[in-house]
Amino acid sequence: MTCNKDLIFNVLYLKNEKLLRQSVANSLLRLQCPWNNNKISLQTEQTLFFLLLHRDLELKKIIIDGLRSIGIDPMDAKKAENFFLAIENEVINPWLCNETITNEQFLDKIAALYWSC
Repeated sequence: MTCNKDLIFNVLYLKNEKLLRQSVANSLLRLQCPWNNNKISLQTEQTLFFLLLHRDLELKKIIIDGLRSIGIDPMDAKKAENFFLAIENEVINPWLCNETITNEQFLDKIAALYWSC
């Protein structure tokens, strides 16, 4: 099986820390929430990425279009649509409402959603 190495795949599995931190920083600026994210753990950064993805339309566009200049493939449009529609109710809202769900469990649910879409 081969798969596209889209931005979500890079964030979940390849853990390109520089790309992840830059994506989060850019998203925070677009949402007018500048914040120094250099001192948080990689897992917290990944969690923040998906929380921002839910709100940042430009980040969604980057996922759909990819960043071919640096080797990030576009995400399949149908897969992206299904993922974006499901993330709020299936992952984000339960995490926000239940403080016992850890970042690791949050990311596990994101990964399951990613593969099921």
